[in-house]
Amino acid sequence: MRFFNSRFYNNFIRRRFFLLSFVCIILGFNISFGSSEPITQKRKVGRVQAVYLTHLIDFTNWDSKHLPKSSKPAKVVFVGDDENGVFDSFNYLVNENKVRIEGRSVEVINVKELSQNALSEMPQIVFFLANAKIDAQLIQKLKSKSLIIGLEPDLVKKGFADIAFVVSKNRVRLVIDRGTFKRRSPGLSSRMSTLRNVVEIIPEK
Repeated sequence: MRFFNSRFYNNFIRRRFFLLSFVCIILGFNISFGSSEPITQKRKVGRVQAVYLTHLIDFTNWDSKHLPKSSKPAKVVFVGDDENGVFDSFNYLVNENKVRIEGRSVEVINVKELSQNALSEMPQIVFFLANAKIDAQLIQKLKSKSLIIGLEPDLVKKGFADIAFVVSKNRVRLVIDRGTFKRRSPGLSSRMSTLRNVVEIIPEK
């Protein structure tokens, strides 16, 4: 009985629940994609990306050295112009669902471009929007401390991002750097790799 009340068991059940929820959400949203006005379609994609991001948080581990002090919120920084509403949708979900990163509240920020000032307090997630300027030197400073997400698979292939959200055949798919599963922090749970219908891992074995 002690095992079933343990923290390990509770975390295991919690992640299995979120994984099942994630699969259901993915299937539901992908089926709902259809012919619609371009602006409406863009907004729909933005909402799906925002939902994906909230679930990715539940499957990512951060060590304490990569987190702010307990009295300060974790930070998710969007870089570039929010053309499809993913920033607004994610900000809404964070407030509505009280999303947490390792028990900390989440502050959502949108900046035009990434700068040293934006990195003064290391963000836990950096999300590069479609028109964002990519600064290779700043990204190298982020790589070992922040989860980096973009919208182009080439960002992952070139080592600039850990995850890319890609729209293909009316689906939002995830392209994930294999190294993200292997590192400790910020590290992605290997359970995400089981979602073969929507996840592509590179490089392949």
